[in-house]
Amino acid sequence: MHDNYFSICFILIIFSLTIIEKKRLNTILTPFTVCTWPFLIIVALNNFLLRYLDFYPVSTRVQMFLLCNFITIWIVGFFTFHKYKDNISYKRPDLFHAFSDLAKYQPVIITISLITIIITIIKVSNLISSMGGIYFFAAQEFEDEMVSGIGAHFIEVGKICFILLVFTYKSSPKKIYSLLTLIGLFLAIAIIQVKYHAVWVLLITFFFLNFNHKIKRQLKNVIIIGVILIVIMNLFWIFLLSIWGSIGTESGTEYLRKYTFIYFVSGPIILNYWLDFSSIKPDWTILSVFLNFKNVILGNPTRINPVPLTSIGFLEAAPGHISNIGTSFGVYYLIGGFLFTIFTTLILSFLNYIFYFKSMYTNNKLYIFLNLLFLTITSLNFFGQYFTALSLYETIILFAIFLFIFSLLNKSYELIKLHSFSELKLRRQ
Repeated sequence: MHDNYFSICFILIIFSLTIIEKKRLNTILTPFTVCTWPFLIIVALNNFLLRYLDFYPVSTRVQMFLLCNFITIWIVGFFTFHKYKDNISYKRPDLFHAFSDLAKYQPVIITISLITIIITIIKVSNLISSMGGIYFFAAQEFEDEMVSGIGAHFIEVGKICFILLVFTYKSSPKKIYSLLTLIGLFLAIAIIQVKYHAVWVLLITFFFLNFNHKIKRQLKNVIIIGVILIVIMNLFWIFLLSIWGSIGTESGTEYLRKYTFIYFVSGPIILNYWLDFSSIKPDWTILSVFLNFKNVILGNPTRINPVPLTSIGFLEAAPGHISNIGTSFGVYYLIGGFLFTIFTTLILSFLNYIFYFKSMYTNNKLYIFLNLLFLTITSLNFFGQYFTALSLYETIILFAIFLFIFSLLNKSYELIKLHSFSELKLRRQ
């Protein structure tokens, strides 16, 4: 009962800070809100509904720990706003317009996308054939093979192509080709079974399309994207159940019902266990991607696997149902304790708000993309952190490379056009 009383305070504090932020920025899509509201919903669901379905509640100490991080984010947003407020207007830049000059490269993007889709199809077919049939599509070995080798890097390229096709869709001369390519790319991204890849491109698309909408429309679309994500995840699990031959059975239905809730709400529950283990992971864990990169350059065969370094294993979130995720804040706590968690939250929030405010008054494509990517990662804090994932840095680098190449092509095109105009002028003289 004590947890319930504090849960009400937890909800009211987040709600109050959200109202203040909304009045200041005239939007509900801010780094603070996209981080905190998934937690608010999870606490409300767990402590007032799911606990009566045998789920463990989100404890008071977890809520207090989370509030310390949330207030840090809000304070960073408050001070950062006052730094940039003179540049911000209520009329935000048109994000579609910022990328409209890249629409002429859609044939190139679609061609690269088709290559990615074909490579993915070939790799999936070969794996299923070598493993002995479609049944192994649900095996861990299949996922491990899909996220390794050149095919995995092509999936990363496919993610960038997906994002660029969305960004330039409004200016596309043949939207049907773009739409069909987007569908093919999404299936190629989803088939590798690492779910956050598909979730990332969907959330980046959502934030891009809704960043400048009015609040009522944003609220409506938040509900829609939430439903879409739940439906897509369930379709994935239904597909697996059909492979296992459990679809329609009582055990299959129970698996689907429990696993859906476990996947979305277990993070804050498991965090309660993790708060007993402060600073037990190496302090370089968050830099594991860079350490691996250094080893590659130096020819050192040693590779750090960050997965065991960002969890303490599977623990019960409900009787008979286990999970190994404990939110992004939990990972930071395992690495360096409470103060390190607050410090990490401070730094990441500062970066998040800088990209957020800069994308409000500039047409800088990289700032806009980083803002959307950080909003996406922040909205998934209830699940985990991604700064130990190579995919995050590969996504940023590949996007920057695409922008650099298109920028060079734009400059070359302008020089050719200027040269042609000068020649024509000379001939007329």
